[in-house]
Amino acid sequence: MGQVYAGENDLARPWSKRPETVLHDFQEFVELVQGQLPTTWIYFVSVKPTPRRWSLREKQLRTNQLIEDFCRTQPQAQFVDVSTAMLDSNGKPRRDLFKWDGLHPSAGCYALWTSIIRPILMERFGAKESRAPNDAQLFHKN
Repeated sequence: MGQVYAGENDLARPWSKRPETVLHDFQEFVELVQGQLPTTWIYFVSVKPTPRRWSLREKQLRTNQLIEDFCRTQPQAQFVDVSTAMLDSNGKPRRDLFKWDGLHPSAGCYALWTSIIRPILMERFGAKESRAPNDAQLFHKN
């Protein structure tokens, strides 16, 4: 099982890509992967809200919506929303989910993501227990 986490940095400096450009990049990625590996499932984990990049929130929301809409048109691609669960009751990013820099995920964030992503993967791949990823395989923690 491989993973690529992409999109979030593309919206920030120095790249400052538009949401439509991130969508196009993702569409090319899906086409490339599924052209070579046609049975591969691709899961796009939503661009996460962070305290450090809160000023980019509208771009993040637009990007997530574009990617989610695209995934709905693809037979083997799925959008996974982790963003909603990362917000507090005031609609701001939960500080406990980030390291000191307000950008990189904490262990608590990875645990939250695992609680969201694991059931989705188990629904798709759980019938073959040997293929189901364990927590360490879901995320490479730095």
